[in-house]
Amino acid sequence: MAEYTNYHAPYVAAWRHLLFERAKWDPQQPRTVVEVGSYEGSSACWLMTELLRAPESRLYCIDVWTGEDGEALFQKFQANIAELPNAAQVETLRDWSQNALRELIRRKVKADLPPCCATSSPASTW
Repeated sequence: MAEYTNYHAPYVAAWRHLLFERAKWDPQQPRTVVEVGSYEGSSACWLMTELLRAPESRLYCIDVWTGEDGEALFQKFQANIAELPNAAQVETLRDWSQNALRELIRRKVKADLPPCCATSSPASTW
């Protein structure tokens, strides 16, 4: 079972309102999302189970996972993502955000949402 600190929970109601009610997001439609700051993977798991249900959908998770606990956090992230039935649709970029975003631009990845951070306020996230 996934183990993470649920930092994204305070934002879920606002995300649901913005995405499903206002933007008419269809989770069955193939989409691409870029998440900047993935930490333990709680919001990435939510994005994959709630927003990115189509087999062609992709989630790019960017985080540097550095510092004293960086490697342990990265391992926890990987374990949490591995539990998803659609884990193969998640690509992890372990790098500073500016470098990882440049790489996605170089690869011509086009996101359906601007890069988002799970701990941002809902209004500034999307």
